[in-house]
This record gives sequence, structure tokens and C-alpha cells, in this order.
Amino acid sequence: MKKYNNHSPRRQLLHNHTNIVLCFLLCFFFATAKLANGANLVSGKYISTSGKNIVLRLKIGKPCPSNLIVEQSISSGNSIKSTSPKARKINTKGGTTKWLFRNTQPGNLTLTTVLGKPLQGNVSSVVRYRDPKSGQFTEQRITP
Repeated sequence: MKKYNNHSPRRQLLHNHTNIVLCFLLCFFFATAKLANGANLVSGKYISTSGKNIVLRLKIGKPCPSNLIVEQSISSGNSIKSTSPKARKINTKGGTTKWLFRNTQPGNLTLTTVLGKPLQGNVSSVVRYRDPKSGQFTEQRITP
């Protein structure tokens, strides 16, 4: 009767490759599962950045964060005349606008900034919130 050597180099090599593939698949699974759970609670897109009106639309998913902070920055030299909804803090010379939303609800939220003259330079926003399930603080940058 012929005995098989379970510790042959070929069998060990096959075993090592199997372990590597298995580890890769597990890492990929956990990475995508974390992204799927934490991604897209809040997403945003600039609808308009030309002319005097800057329009940012946020989409708030379920479960929605209880509080949402939005900070918008525009290049210096632009003057902010008004915002809708009314911002909590406006630095007209520095070009920053901050909104604080409490008890947010799922759906769309549109933020409009009206400038004194057409936008010159760049605009970007940072959205901050705490994930209601994990408690993890999230910061997301939005650019046109």
C-alpha cells in the first residue's frame, strides 16, 4: 500500500495559496461591508456654481444623523449677500458659511448662497455628522 506524504512541497504550496486567497477574500468582504454600512448616509452635489447663485443639494438617507454641520468655502474676493436656509454663521469677507441642522429627516436638503457678483474662483463644502448606528464621526468633502 502506497502512503501519501501530506507534507510534500507541492501540497504545502497549494495550501499556502489557498490561505492567501481566503485571507484576501475575507479582507475584501469586511472592507466592502464597512463601506456599505457607513457610506451614503449623507451625499451631496453642487447643482449650480455659476453666476451669483451657488446651489448645493444634500441627500440624507436612512437612518439619518440627528445633527448635520455643513461648512461651505468660496475663494476670497467673493461677497456673500444671503443664504437659504439661513446660515448659522457667515464670514462675508473670508468666504465661509456654516449651517447647523438639528433633528434632520431623510430626503433632500437644498442650500443656496447668493453672492454680490458672479462667483470668481472655487467653491467646496465639508459635511460633518455622527453615524447614528456606529457613533463614528464622519466628514465628507463635496466639490463641483
